[in-house]
Amino acid sequence: MTGTAGGGGAYQKTSHSLESDFTLEKGQEDVVCVDLEGEWSESSKLFRHPDFKNKNIEFICGEVGEGGDHMNVTFKNISNEAITISGEQIVVFISEDPNEVDPNLLSQPAEEKDLQKEQKEKEEEGRKQREKELSAKIQQEKELRERAEREKEKEERDKKEREKAERERREKEDREHREREERVKKEKEEREQRAKEEREKKEKDEKEQKEKEKKLKEERDKKEKEQREKEEKERKETEERVKKEKEEREKKEKEQREKKQKEKREKKEKEQRAKEERERREIEEKEQRLRDEKLKEEQEQKEKEQREKEERERKEKKEQREKEERERREKEEKEQRLREEKLKEEREQKEKEQ
Repeated sequence: MTGTAGGGGAYQKTSHSLESDFTLEKGQEDVVCVDLEGEWSESSKLFRHPDFKNKNIEFICGEVGEGGDHMNVTFKNISNEAITISGEQIVVFISEDPNEVDPNLLSQPAEEKDLQKEQKEKEEEGRKQREKELSAKIQQEKELRERAEREKEKEERDKKEREKAERERREKEDREHREREERVKKEKEEREQRAKEEREKKEKDEKEQKEKEKKLKEERDKKEKEQREKEEKERKETEERVKKEKEEREKKEKEQREKKQKEKREKKEKEQRAKEERERREIEEKEQRLRDEKLKEEQEQKEKEQREKEERERKEKKEQREKEERERREKEEKEQRLREEKLKEEREQKEKEQ
């Protein structure tokens, strides 16, 4: 930094360097951040310093950053070769005075001052309009992304609800199936119990009827009965074991199916997220290229219009000077004729009096 903060009234003013070398390649436009001493108003005005005479470096804009402790200055290299701005060279004039006049206008003719002031106003209006359009475009893109995210979340919720309904339906069917099997089993056991009771009753009646029969026959009947009960018991135990194994096997198969479905679903969701991320990056890169091309075209059009405007103004000034010169000569000739006529009249008057 070079210069002293201060000035008339309560406004700070100073001249400033970039404090470190800043290099711009051919045609490059870039922003440099420079620290400030003390705290400055964020509405301070920044100008190209009159002592910075490099015509190949264009001063685009400048502003005091948030917090008032630094400034952001944009330069553009309009030459065909790389240029380095020395960090010790004074390049910027900064002032908190909202009515501060560009110091570059103080040393120029009044007409050029007005033209440059008008040009700067037009450039400022163009910049504000571009910022407004860019902000509207960004807001629109943001709304589109938010809408797409909401639709995606809705689809995911619908999908989860369908999966939940399907899972509940299968669980309900499995529960109903188990209940039917239990009812059938219970009915079977009840029938067997009734049959057993009837059989025991019949056997008891027969036993009472045949008490007087031979002891051998009673022992044989008893053994046969015990054998049947043993076989019945073994049959029931076998059925229960087979049923339990079947239930365990079905449960295991169900868990495996659910695990495979979950893995398949997670893989599909992962692939979908990766695809969406690739598409989003491609869209952002394409939009960035379009914005860069549009900004370049606008800059070139602006420079072309500026050159044409300057050429027209130069011609108009030349024609105006020629017109003023003609009018001046005609006025002088007219005044000369009037003086000559007046002198002639005075001579004639004197001659007449003599």
